[in-house]
Amino acid sequence: MEGTSWKSSISWLNGQHPCASGSSWFGVHCSGSGHVVGISLSKQNLIGELPHGIFSSLQELKFVDISNNNISGELPSDIGSCSKIIFFDASHNSITGYVQDFFGTMDSLRFLFLHHNQFTGSLPSSLVETQTLSVIAIHGNRVEGRPAYGRMQAHPPCTKVGQNYTIPSEKDVLLDVYESLNGWSWPRNRGWEEGQAGDPCLQCWYGVTCTLDGYVTELRLPKNALYGTIPSSLSSFRHLRVIDFSSNPIFGSLPQAALYLPSLRELDMSGTFMDPFSLALPSFGEELGSLGRWRWNGDLFHWRVHESVTL
Repeated sequence: MEGTSWKSSISWLNGQHPCASGSSWFGVHCSGSGHVVGISLSKQNLIGELPHGIFSSLQELKFVDISNNNISGELPSDIGSCSKIIFFDASHNSITGYVQDFFGTMDSLRFLFLHHNQFTGSLPSSLVETQTLSVIAIHGNRVEGRPAYGRMQAHPPCTKVGQNYTIPSEKDVLLDVYESLNGWSWPRNRGWEEGQAGDPCLQCWYGVTCTLDGYVTELRLPKNALYGTIPSSLSSFRHLRVIDFSSNPIFGSLPQAALYLPSLRELDMSGTFMDPFSLALPSFGEELGSLGRWRWNGDLFHWRVHESVTL
């Protein structure tokens, strides 16, 4: 795929296993046990066809982002052998052929982005009838048919609380979240796509709730294909009470300072790839803002100021 033309190919030619100690291949994410679990090569000028056989050797793979490149040809069929893939994004390329049936039989797959390619034919029945996918985007192709759950991509009614312009510094943080978590691929992004020209509180951006004087109080974006790492600027919100990024392919670590936001009451990161053990948990007697509930990967923690963590 003409690796020498990639924008970054750090360590790809060093001869080491991508997960070996001391090896850090650009765009490759590894588990603690030394397995490749993620590939992030969006906007890297990948050119040509994806080689057959590479996916069958990556059985622990959970997320793939090869969007916004110059990939051509058909997708290799061995993608279907990766039973643990949750997120697959090959959008904005020049991929041809039919949308393969195996996508509809991958039980772990929740997010599938194939939009803006050159696919043709009909959507396979396994995808039309799927009940497991949370999001599928196939627009921008010459493909007939649509998944039965398509109504899930509609925007809910706007509940407008804020009636003033958003505080500029808080709008900047929201735009940082949008950029860091691939907002242009979110299926529900009402208002966010306006960028600097829009206003989160006045225009009721999807998932954002504000006070009457323009401070952000809630950020609820569950099951919305947020992909990437959470920016450190999230820790600058002073009035934010709720963060719900659950059931999204987010990886990396939560900014430690986010646990100490003065107004935060609820934090839900369940169903993500994030590692809660990367955080320094509060010790007995340590003040932790006003956070009252923390949900992470199915576990519920109740935290109270000046009390120990109850597991």
